[in-house]
Amino acid sequence: MKNCSNKSCKQQNPQQLHEFSKNNTAPDKLQWWCKKCQKERRETPEYKQKERERAKTPKRREKLKKWRATPSAIQRRKELTNTIEYKEVAKKRREIPEIKQAVKERSKTAKYKRISRGQQLKKFWPNCNGEQALANFDQLFAQQNGCCAICNRHQSEFEKSLEVDHCHKTGKVRGLLCHFHNKAIGLFQDNLILLDNAKDYLIKNS
Repeated sequence: MKNCSNKSCKQQNPQQLHEFSKNNTAPDKLQWWCKKCQKERRETPEYKQKERERAKTPKRREKLKKWRATPSAIQRRKELTNTIEYKEVAKKRREIPEIKQAVKERSKTAKYKRISRGQQLKKFWPNCNGEQALANFDQLFAQQNGCCAICNRHQSEFEKSLEVDHCHKTGKVRGLLCHFHNKAIGLFQDNLILLDNAKDYLIKNS
């Protein structure tokens, strides 16, 4: 049994030990305040403001960054973002004019565009993250000298950037093509017989 050190504690003291959180720095390895008092304290505006100020310090930011990369934190975020309550709050927040303007301005930055591009390219390299997918794209771009693998025209001659061409059956990336030829191969369904027939047709009717 243990007494809560909070003078304003509303619980009946002494309490069972399981009502106190662990604290390795304390003599008895338990917190001085009971769990319910700590919970009430964390919900006060003063405590929340203090935590916001602590989160701005470099040491705290680095610690939070490491924690967010842990599997438990990632799983916790996934579970939270899939709840109906979270989606409703996020939707209302996105409708705030100041936030909508901030998101619009952020989307124009080079860093955001690069991150967004990396997320789009991840589908061609499923085992890579956004940065690795971008690196793979840049490597192909350098190998082809920035030109379409079929017409050899440089990317600067097109309104759109070169697109990743891949096999729809195996998922293997074949190279970079301009929008026109990437779409043409897709319309031919990667079928060599259809491509040969089209070649014969053009030779015969030219």
